[in-house]
Amino acid sequence: MEKLGIGWETLSARNPRLVMGSGKGYAADSVYRDAPAMDFPIQALTGLMSVTGFPDGSPMKCGAAITDFLGGVHLFGGIMAALHARGTTGRGDFVQIAMQDVTHHALASNISSFLLAPDGFADRAGNSQAVLKVAPYDLFPARDGQVAIMCLNDRHWQQLSRAMGRADLAEDLELAEGPARCARRAEVDGWVSEWTTQHSRAEIFEALSDASVPGAPVRTLAEVVSDDDMRTRGHDPRSSASGSGHGPCARVANEICTSQPRAPIPAPAAGADTARVLGAFRQAGLSTLSEDKN
Repeated sequence: MEKLGIGWETLSARNPRLVMGSGKGYAADSVYRDAPAMDFPIQALTGLMSVTGFPDGSPMKCGAAITDFLGGVHLFGGIMAALHARGTTGRGDFVQIAMQDVTHHALASNISSFLLAPDGFADRAGNSQAVLKVAPYDLFPARDGQVAIMCLNDRHWQQLSRAMGRADLAEDLELAEGPARCARRAEVDGWVSEWTTQHSRAEIFEALSDASVPGAPVRTLAEVVSDDDMRTRGHDPRSSASGSGHGPCARVANEICTSQPRAPIPAPAAGADTARVLGAFRQAGLSTLSEDKN
């Protein structure tokens, strides 16, 4: 925007109530600010890759473009906060986020654990838990795939043990606390696997839910987009693409009780609004330095 001659200083001088948002890869005051940035290199530089993957493997990127979406969510929150503040002050503000910073924010637990105990810190733990001393916490084999099971606290372990029909494990004082179970992780995971291999993912999910133990089947994207729950709740991305000429478009995830949900509106094609926007700039007497390039 600054290159077009319509940066914050210019626009806010014309409209002091303006709330403007800026999302970048690296912060404006960062030494990396001029480096090209996208999700992949941001994951690398911020340390996110270093804590993703298995202990005996290389750092890995997240499967989703997570830093892109984290940046958008934080920018949305900042803009809404600025709009709320404007109701009191009468003045707008300039909200700036950097993917670099929001990723560090998401790594708060990992960074804190490293600073508290750098010598014993494990960078990567696969699908297990590198920060907290909890077990079981992993993927386990089912008859038709895999399930994720986590016992975040000792109560979960008691409930899981009974759901597996192993009251003896629930009553074993040597397994009562997380650190003790972590020390015997192979045994603990073996007992859980003995149970999960006898059942389907759906059966295990139902048993876990009944026992109030966090867990879920590991599903493919084909299974996810075919989920009746998504369709009945209006979150089927395929419905927005039907006959529109656009790709699938996810619905906004937040639910506002007093508002009726609306179907997502696909983004316009590149350049669809260029003439209208530049025309508005000219009418306002604003300089558009790169108008000839648009």
